[in-house]
Amino acid sequence: MLRNVPKATSLAHTSSKMSFQSCLTANNVFKRPGSLHVAENARGALYNTGRGFHLSGPSNNSNGNGGNVNQVFSAKIPEIKEYTQNVPKRNLPYYKQLMAFDDCLTHNSSFDISTGRIIGSSKQFWDSVRRIMPLYEELLSTGELTERRMDEMVSLLRNGLRVHRWELTKLNKNVDKDLNTPLQQLHELLKKSLLKVSSDIVAEDSPVRISSRGLTNLFKAFKDMGLADEAAQVWNKGKNNAALYELFTAESVLGSVFSLFVDNNDFDFDEIWSIYSRIKTTKPAYEKIHGELQIAMVRACLLKGRTEEALKIFTEVTSNVLQEFNEKNMDPPSRLRSYMTTAHMSFIGYCQDYETANVFFKGALKGDLPYLTPLQMNFVKRFMHNTWSNTRDFDHVTDIWLSTWKYYESQRRSNSSISSSLNDTYLDIFFTKYSTFDAESSKALKKVLADYSQIRQMDEPFFNCLLTKSMGWKNTNFFKSIMRAAEMYHFPKTNVFYRCSLKASGAVDLQSEEIFNIYYKLLGSNVEMGSRQITNADWFALRDATVRSHHMSADKIDLYFKLWKLSSPYFVSLQNFKLYVGLDMKLNRAYGRVFREIEYVDSSDVDLPQLRYFSRNRAIENYYMSQNISL
Repeated sequence: MLRNVPKATSLAHTSSKMSFQSCLTANNVFKRPGSLHVAENARGALYNTGRGFHLSGPSNNSNGNGGNVNQVFSAKIPEIKEYTQNVPKRNLPYYKQLMAFDDCLTHNSSFDISTGRIIGSSKQFWDSVRRIMPLYEELLSTGELTERRMDEMVSLLRNGLRVHRWELTKLNKNVDKDLNTPLQQLHELLKKSLLKVSSDIVAEDSPVRISSRGLTNLFKAFKDMGLADEAAQVWNKGKNNAALYELFTAESVLGSVFSLFVDNNDFDFDEIWSIYSRIKTTKPAYEKIHGELQIAMVRACLLKGRTEEALKIFTEVTSNVLQEFNEKNMDPPSRLRSYMTTAHMSFIGYCQDYETANVFFKGALKGDLPYLTPLQMNFVKRFMHNTWSNTRDFDHVTDIWLSTWKYYESQRRSNSSISSSLNDTYLDIFFTKYSTFDAESSKALKKVLADYSQIRQMDEPFFNCLLTKSMGWKNTNFFKSIMRAAEMYHFPKTNVFYRCSLKASGAVDLQSEEIFNIYYKLLGSNVEMGSRQITNADWFALRDATVRSHHMSADKIDLYFKLWKLSSPYFVSLQNFKLYVGLDMKLNRAYGRVFREIEYVDSSDVDLPQLRYFSRNRAIENYYMSQNISL
């Protein structure tokens, strides 16, 4: 909702970009590494001893001991297994760590797709997520990290991402990214853990073993985290390792990788169709294509307008499977039903033909199919965007929006996160259609408000979206009418509302006193919510309202520096402090003198009693002292 602000810090390491289109071609996928004969000889040892081999072929470089140094070093790992294979488990030096590792796996929480909620203890689950990586590091060289353990560990970590998203939906506001909250720390831990595991899997001498099921889950986790470039590098490295070739080109793995590049629209349809067709034609008639690969191909077909091909694959995933199990008087297992659900949702979110997508959408609303069809937000948002892009029929978009809200209300699944996400997409399309404020757009918006209020009460996320999306109208009276309506509805307001208000005020002609009043309420909201420092989101919103305003004035500049003098000691970090200074000086070099002489800015007419509840930043105070500035 609020624009992405510049980051005060950058990643220490940024991986080079690798296009899926460049590595996922039919020739590349089916080209086995040149040292495959070594892999075939080593494969049994790889999966029996728990260690990897250097697969570049036999070395002619002798060091006098009949081999190279790396080969001698890597041989130590199977020796551990060899010496301990007859030792009772309880007597192993790492027995406690192994039992603790397995205990973590028992607390993995499953995810109910029909309700979007976790099953199990959230506290025990997160405790296991925190404990498992140190144990993993200790056990890495023991040979005890079997396929089963690695599969379950990846499942635990990926479920961590899903539970994290669910935890976020329970919040009534977006997380402040620069506050490093416990939830943010958990997400960073999950990301680092999954990257570490993937790196270990493709390492030349890796002792880590994982099955295609576990690797498929790992690539799905990459998709969840939006790490497409990293996934491309991991897949390409694994595929080019002779010992891992079969694993990285397994159908389920290819399916999860295909889904990644389909979502990034970074693929050549003819190439991946060639890969899919070759896999299908080389299988016996009684063997089925893996569901992961079928889902990926459904999406690829739909994205490129190949609806008929997608429908054929959909029939294979659903009707054919149901008929087969019906003839056996059996119910399909949950795994196959899950593929049916995902295939159905894919038609809603990826199909470029409105009429076809709408059939699947209405079917999901009814919920009378032989598999679950819980309406999922990411597919609905895609459907709305596709409908507008392909038909330019705003009535269709509105029908999707209102029908989805009725569904969520009837299922009692509405929350602030859904409101923010769904309304943001809808209002983005609304203000694309009605890009200027006039009688027609005003009438259309009034109808939208009336329709929405009949389904559910007005809430803060709706107004937050309305404030930021309507900035293009640049209409002061409309902005003030939104602020009055927000007061009239009496919904609880978080600091996000006041940030959006400040940001939107920069597009209209407000007096500095009105801007100050919004900032005053923002600080008050921060205090009520337990915030003790001024975040990036807070200060960037104020900058938009003052020094970056479309209606710049001397009063607004004066207000900005008065508030700087009072507020800057309470910024989250010195890095943020310096970031703001640098950005402001790019706006106007003359601001540099004001920053240097900030102690002489007269702020006596500005009262911010909320600051007494905030924590002063020691680093910023020391910086002022080093500059001989006394505040």
